Amino acid sequence: MGGRVYYRGRLQLVLSIALVRHYGIIGDALGTAIPPHLQYRYVCVPRHLCRQLGIRYETYLREAYVLPLIVSAPLVVVCY
Repeated sequence: MGGRVYYRGRLQLVLSIALVRHYGIIGDALGTAIPPHLQYRYVCVPRHLCRQLGIRYETYLREAYVLPLIVSAPLVVVCY
C-alpha cells in the first residue's frame, strides 16, 4: 500500500505544478484533489463491489467499461 501512496503523491505534485501555471491556487487545489478521487472512484469502489458480489475484477471492467465503449463506437463514427 505504501507504494501506491508514493505514486499518488508524485502524481499530485506533477499535476499541481502543471495546473498552477494556468489556474493559480485553484489549479493547485485541483491537482491535489483529482488523484485521490480517481483512485477511490475507479479502483477502491469497484474492487469492494467485486468482492461483495463474488465476481472477478477483470469481468467487472470488461462489462462496465469495454462493452459499452464497443457498443457506442459506431454511433460516434456516424456522428462525426
